[in-house]
Amino acid sequence: MERVVITGMGAITPVGNDVPTFWESLKTGKCGIGPITKFDVSDFKVKLGAEVKDFDPTQYMEKREARRADANVHYAMAAAIQAVEQAGLKEGNFDPYRTGVIFGSGVGGLHVAEQEVPKLLEKGPGRVSPFAIPEMIANIAAAYISMHFGFKGENFCPVSACATGNHSIGEAMRAIRHGYLPRQGVRHHPDLDGRLPEYEGCSHGRRPDSSIHPV
Repeated sequence: MERVVITGMGAITPVGNDVPTFWESLKTGKCGIGPITKFDVSDFKVKLGAEVKDFDPTQYMEKREARRADANVHYAMAAAIQAVEQAGLKEGNFDPYRTGVIFGSGVGGLHVAEQEVPKLLEKGPGRVSPFAIPEMIANIAAAYISMHFGFKGENFCPVSACATGNHSIGEAMRAIRHGYLPRQGVRHHPDLDGRLPEYEGCSHGRRPDSSIHPV
């Protein structure tokens, strides 16, 4: 069996938008929880969340492409580009048919669903974006990554709630260890920026420093 090693990493998180910042935040115990700002929470019990902050998707994607894509794709592309750069993968120094992507996402494009479903119900199917379905599905981020880098190997998206990250890592390790692929990109993105604050695992507290607890 082949030896499995990590050669590149990327991170878009509530406590840092690159690996060095993220790691330093972990070491210093920085809290990424704060007031929810991405939608109106007036009618919700939960007021706090761990949002990604100060993130500009156009640093990693063309403006037109970024405008069409959901936030989960923005974060996926940014983290993937960071990881691939750190790994030193460049066109010509890898076999695209032996390089794949496993991108795990708990949901997919929640923002697109929020925008397009009301259009369907209120104004009819003719007003729904033709990109709605491809931008909503969970595996679209894996597709964006593979198309961007030209990876033509194994490509899929585990969807298994909070276990998604572990499953993605495990599947990538299996593919490399058993010789199916020499290189595999792995990522997990639990995109909960949508309006799900009534989920019973969420804290109803108002203090960020006391809002992380077992449920």
